[in-house]
Amino acid sequence: MRVTTKTSKSHYEAQYKKFRTKGVSILKPPHVLNELEKTFMPGNVLFRLEGGRDVIHHTPVKVGKSHVHYGEVSFEPLDLNQEDHPGLETPFPNMKGVAWPYPHALAKTLVELDAEIAAGMEKAGIDPDNDHYVLTTIKDGADGMGDISITKSVRDRLLPDKAFRAAFAVIKSEVEKDGERVTVYEPDAPDSTFITRPLIEAIADENNKSICLSPTGWYGAGSSHVAIKGNGCQCWCSMEET
Repeated sequence: MRVTTKTSKSHYEAQYKKFRTKGVSILKPPHVLNELEKTFMPGNVLFRLEGGRDVIHHTPVKVGKSHVHYGEVSFEPLDLNQEDHPGLETPFPNMKGVAWPYPHALAKTLVELDAEIAAGMEKAGIDPDNDHYVLTTIKDGADGMGDISITKSVRDRLLPDKAFRAAFAVIKSEVEKDGERVTVYEPDAPDSTFITRPLIEAIADENNKSICLSPTGWYGAGSSHVAIKGNGCQCWCSMEET
């Protein structure tokens, strides 16, 4: 899930005051943002990582519901472009993007890495057209993408305003050969952000009644057993937290 915004409300208010002191009126009053929030933003969004707990992002200025339902495993992400009140003729909500269930995202990633894994098998003397079990090591968790919190002067209260991301990365794939594990795929830079695959990205609002909880579960390194049938990835996997 990605909540798109060009600036935080606190930053917008600071810019508004700066221009007003100079006698320039090119920005609308900050309270307009709240009205736009009521129109465009869903009241709350429920999402869940496989293996974790339900997480809810609340938009405090509006009451409504928008649920994410998980169905059959597929390589298509879940569409979050949904209207809370379909019967009303209102502009499209300012919430857009997709969310991958964990096993779906891993299966999709392995399909994208299929050619590299197959090349690694051939290099190791393993026929990629045969059936194999690939032990895939993943590194995953949630991290902040930028802390823009502010301390409110009244009561010295900290208002959290932070972007966060839940992502994972495939750092190794192994296949058994003659009773031993052989590495058939390993990225050149396992610590690089370029190999990470985001599951959810969101921004916590500055509003002091806003709640934006980070997803839980599957932190740290883990492993996943994925069945490879011939030269393609089958849609099932079992997770092991380490």
